[in-house]
Amino acid sequence: MTRNYTNDLFSAAENRGRTEGLMSTDVREFEDRYELSINLPGFSKDNVQLDLQDGTLTILASRSRAEIVEGEKRHLSERFMGKCRRSFYIGEGTTHEDISASLTDGVLFLTVRKHVPEKPKAVTIHID
Repeated sequence: MTRNYTNDLFSAAENRGRTEGLMSTDVREFEDRYELSINLPGFSKDNVQLDLQDGTLTILASRSRAEIVEGEKRHLSERFMGKCRRSFYIGEGTTHEDISASLTDGVLFLTVRKHVPEKPKAVTIHID
């Protein structure tokens, strides 16, 4: 599949199950890398999965509802429970070794090293 690297980079390839404010993302560019900050309030790293396939990075997060205790009466339950997913195209040359991740205070921090596309090499062809 041929993609326009410059225009598609960090395009939201797929955003299923998003709720307001959940998985809101900031993307910053530096000379050698991109840094993403993704809101995942209340999620632990055990509930977050990162997948990379064909240049698309997918973040999957899930959280289940706390069990109802016998005799408990819930009056309000507004916190997000369920699954959410967000995908970004980050370039087909990117491998898992180019990505580092940490989750601190409800924010997933990702660093993606940039890849400079190889320029085609000129080859001289001998004429007989």
